[in-house]
Amino acid sequence: MKAGDLLKEGGLGKGAWEMNKLIASHSNEKLKNHYESWLKNPSFITSASMINKDFLATTSSPWFDVYGNDFGWGKPVAVRSGN
Repeated sequence: MKAGDLLKEGGLGKGAWEMNKLIASHSNEKLKNHYESWLKNPSFITSASMINKDFLATTSSPWFDVYGNDFGWGKPVAVRSGN
């Protein structure tokens, strides 16, 4: 989904729904396989490697009410923050 699509019919709700579907499509098995593969050939994301790629980064803020927002991903278990 392109950023401009969020301005069309469905808007942010459609974007949130698409993100929800993508996250829900990941099973424990898929994640385990991904991590095992990464352990065999680790790589790290750099700003140069993100050019011309589909990329989503999420972050947080101490002012964001994570427990008061519902993205359809279930109730948060914990909030972790660090650097």
